[in-house]
Amino acid sequence: KPVNLGETINTPGNEVFPFIHDDGTLYFASNGWGGLGGLDIYSSVMITDSTWAKARNIGTPFNSRKDDFGFILNVLGTEGYFTSARDGGHGKDDIYSFKIPVIDKEKQLVDVTICTFEEGSDNRLRDVEVSILEKTKAGDKANLSNRYQMELVETNGKNEYLLKLKMGDNSAVENNNNVFATDSKGQFVLHLPQGKEYYLLAKKNGYTLAEESFKTKQGQLQMEYCIPLKTKNCMSLKGIVKNKKYNNPIPFASVTLVSECTGEELVVKADANGAYEFPCLECNCDYYLKAAKKNFKNGKNKVITEKKDCNKPKIMTANLELTPDLGELEKEFIANNGGIKEGAVIELENIFYDFDQSYIRNEASVDLDKVVRLMKKYPSMIIELSSHTDSRGTYKYNMNLSQKRANAAVQYIVKHGIDNRRLVARGYGENMLRNRCADFVDCTEEEHQRNRRTEIKILKLDEKVMVNYIDNAPKKIDKANPNRKFTWK
Repeated sequence: KPVNLGETINTPGNEVFPFIHDDGTLYFASNGWGGLGGLDIYSSVMITDSTWAKARNIGTPFNSRKDDFGFILNVLGTEGYFTSARDGGHGKDDIYSFKIPVIDKEKQLVDVTICTFEEGSDNRLRDVEVSILEKTKAGDKANLSNRYQMELVETNGKNEYLLKLKMGDNSAVENNNNVFATDSKGQFVLHLPQGKEYYLLAKKNGYTLAEESFKTKQGQLQMEYCIPLKTKNCMSLKGIVKNKKYNNPIPFASVTLVSECTGEELVVKADANGAYEFPCLECNCDYYLKAAKKNFKNGKNKVITEKKDCNKPKIMTANLELTPDLGELEKEFIANNGGIKEGAVIELENIFYDFDQSYIRNEASVDLDKVVRLMKKYPSMIIELSSHTDSRGTYKYNMNLSQKRANAAVQYIVKHGIDNRRLVARGYGENMLRNRCADFVDCTEEEHQRNRRTEIKILKLDEKVMVNYIDNAPKKIDKANPNRKFTWK
């Protein structure tokens, strides 16, 4: 019966590709231990018949920010192979070979567990961004992340230095490998050389920036270093992004907060209900808010925390209103209820049909092209194409003809790149006449052609866009054969 190796090996994530070396070392890949990225290769040894030592990340160069797995080693432990999806390969997963030189104990890496907790309590903190930098000589600069820079500056004291931290250029570092995030247990593991000194910078929203330093000891292959983070005296800001015209929420808008005191920018995304939140605004400062969403004009607001009592937890509110930004394409459409929105019935200027025909007339294809462009502009839009006939002919015949016309319009739109799952074709026959021209009523050809049409009904649309209504008439009237006899039943 299979026996689970326990929590020192297995996690809620995936543990795969196990390999047992002749010396008893277990190698496997996992994405559950918070490694360098994707699947990392780990090792462990059996302590007793039923227990294993805690999994140890074997580090670089075997592990990268992409998936690394399938580690195997020869009997001597000097050569082997593994698979990796790292950058620079020939495909998604490539096989790599390696040779291991004989390493003395002094050159073995130290397993360092970095943890973060809230100062004054035992509460571990997850999702803390921690940057690590090896100590360099005085005056050298090293980028911790694409936002911060540290510099060692000599002082008047002997062997005494000042650590300066300042905001860096956003383009300073790309693909930085020395920034980590704590997991659900508030920690992550590094593998560092012995006898080296490191600086740590820990950052989390709602807490003050923490700077720490530690040194790995010679001959000590495991250690833990925990960073306390102090809570800020701050205020929470919440709000709703709304459509100024309709006063309804706008989902997934981008909301930017800019501190007038520091110039720092924070960006969050509103949720499906238009709600956003910034959990910690420092007191005695002004903040500028801006919301942005495609097809809307930006909305702005201002928040002032000056003279607010930050010692008492308080939630501030600031809503943002966006005005629909009507494009030229939308202006070409007609809506009988004043807006392109869910439930609106939109009529193009020239979707009319020749008598007793279902093919797309040339002038209609121009307006169907506009529907194609509109649906490409609004990927969430789902529409119904409802086709209508005049009253001449039998009821059953007109129902069949209208369905053929609706199908023809849908096929035209699908042919021009729109997913057919976003389109519904429906024929209404003579059930929805636009004028008096019912059975047994004498009407002109122009009046009958007003009833032969295809309308566009919007079944789903996230964005709200204003348009104007234009009452149009056919530009071309095709008269029926005057000698043809019509059946009204």
